[in-house]
Amino acid sequence: MKDYHQFDASVSQCADMLEEELPDVLSNFQNMAKAAKEDGALARKTKLLIALGIAVSNRCDPCISRHARLLAECGTSRQEIAEVSGICVSMNGALVLTYAASALEAFDYFTQQLEAAPESEA
Repeated sequence: MKDYHQFDASVSQCADMLEEELPDVLSNFQNMAKAAKEDGALARKTKLLIALGIAVSNRCDPCISRHARLLAECGTSRQEIAEVSGICVSMNGALVLTYAASALEAFDYFTQQLEAAPESEA
């Protein structure tokens, strides 16, 4: 199994490193990313599912991990992750097959982490 916790942490580590050198760029990027994921005509969860599909299509393990964690935290079902993964395979073919499986695996990992966390940490 891939280390999804480390992949997810690497996103923050990279952002922190770049924020030191490019604070204005990172601040603007983070504000844009936050605004793009807020509820609007599409619910936040729907936007995160789209982001997961893009991450799978781009074959980006850290992005898959980050969005799988966020989706687990907002109560997404495993079937919803599977269906997004299926769309990715249908659009990209065998190139993303293993990354589509990684989306399910990462979601399972973060769901198990949430279920194992004491109530005060959840």
